[in-house]
Amino acid sequence: MCLLVVFFSSAAFASLPAEGTEDLAALFQSIVESKSVAEDIQVFRFGVVDWKGESVTSQGKAPLPSTSPQDQMLAKRGALTDARRNLLCLLYEIRHGLPEKITSIEIEGDVVDGQVDFQGVKDGVYTVEVTVPLKRFFTESRIVRADVR
Repeated sequence: MCLLVVFFSSAAFASLPAEGTEDLAALFQSIVESKSVAEDIQVFRFGVVDWKGESVTSQGKAPLPSTSPQDQMLAKRGALTDARRNLLCLLYEIRHGLPEKITSIEIEGDVVDGQVDFQGVKDGVYTVEVTVPLKRFFTESRIVRADVR
């Protein structure tokens, strides 16, 4: 279970049916069919969806205060947590859309662990890039509660 509070503001995106209104497999299929005709890759605030390649990618970052092994391990864990948080926010953003101006987002739910495609350090920040198969992302991840203001 992942609980998060995030502060962002940016442009709004189209909303999709609320979770629980359709069978998840049917929802996944309808989303892929509607998006694959219009665009192959769609960039959202919290990640990127490759509709044709059927994958979702999100990035996570955490500060790396020193090069000690313990600090590197903690920074990697922080970056992976940030990537999971971004995946959960991306799930909400795809299903429900986001308002143009956001004061806060509080989302509670479960998200599928993905494959780490990239991990490294640049300018004192540990960065990971995580990819999840689109079908698993939609059918196995869930939002329990969300409050977007």
